Amino acid sequence: MPAGDALLGRVIDGLGQPIDGAGPLGVIDRAPLRPPSMNPLDREPVAAPIGTGVRAIDKAGRSAGDSAASSAAAASARAPCSA
Repeated sequence: MPAGDALLGRVIDGLGQPIDGAGPLGVIDRAPLRPPSMNPLDREPVAAPIGTGVRAIDKAGRSAGDSAASSAAAASARAPCSA
């Protein structure tokens, strides 16, 4: 696809061809429509999840270890003391 400052003010179709009657584009630069995808392993790991504001979705996104630990903490808080 054509790219660059020569496109400013021009009207092109979906294939990058000029349709405004002002002649050829005169573009030197080209850019891919679909650039290569990023390798997910090159990304930084997520440090803290972003809350969506929907409790059902936010709770479903927790890892199993988090919910197991919070369940154990809640159970121990409710357990009666055996003294």
